[in-house]
Amino acid sequence: MRKFLTKVTVSGVGDSTDPHDLIALAEEFPFVEFGIQLARGSKTGWSRFPSDAWLAKLVDTCCGRGMNFSGHICFEWVREILLGRWPERGFSNIHKDFMSPGMFQRWQINTHGEPHDVDYMKLPHSLLKLRDNGQTVIFQQDGVNDEIVQHCKELELNNIAALFDTSHGAGILPDEWPEPLDGICCGYAGGLSPANVAGELSKIGGVIGNAAIWIDAERQLRSDCDTMFDLRKVREFLLRTRPWVMGHLLH
Repeated sequence: MRKFLTKVTVSGVGDSTDPHDLIALAEEFPFVEFGIQLARGSKTGWSRFPSDAWLAKLVDTCCGRGMNFSGHICFEWVREILLGRWPERGFSNIHKDFMSPGMFQRWQINTHGEPHDVDYMKLPHSLLKLRDNGQTVIFQQDGVNDEIVQHCKELELNNIAALFDTSHGAGILPDEWPEPLDGICCGYAGGLSPANVAGELSKIGGVIGNAAIWIDAERQLRSDCDTMFDLRKVREFLLRTRPWVMGHLLH
């Protein structure tokens, strides 16, 4: 079996989870990346979107511990970012270290299959600043906004990545997994669960050639009533993905 996973992202952590439980998971599974959903205004504190108070506690508890975190940015902030306005003030209002690479190493821009306006004159300035900060920006390869990654590649921005999720966040398995983009670090999401991930990783391995990729799961890692991040399901998911994780990331 070829090992090709660089990270396993488990998304949707929120107020119902004690940040200390994330530390314990990261110690057991060093390859895990926790995806934190971020949105301005009324969404915060609701289900997948943590409150500012919880986010500040997360930073105080986990920043600088060598854990893997990605900020998954949604809604209004996405529109601002694609027009070249990174929400530094909003993030610093949550916690002074919120944008630290010791906290978030990657930022994911969740376009969710909706067309967005992009200012290709201004956006690269934000991406370059994040690159200099040692941070990667993930764009969804969603069949609607795919040109964003291509434009960034043409501008030789080397801190970008692409996430394939043809279900646009709906948690539905695709009929087939796409080949990775040439010269771009790629991730795969959509309907992955503890029950199916082993079989789906075998399928993904058959289409990616020699590439190394990551996977992302959310919807199938929540409680049956879809109100909270289910640590039991998360741990089972990580156990079932571990055989595909590249060896140097296991310790």
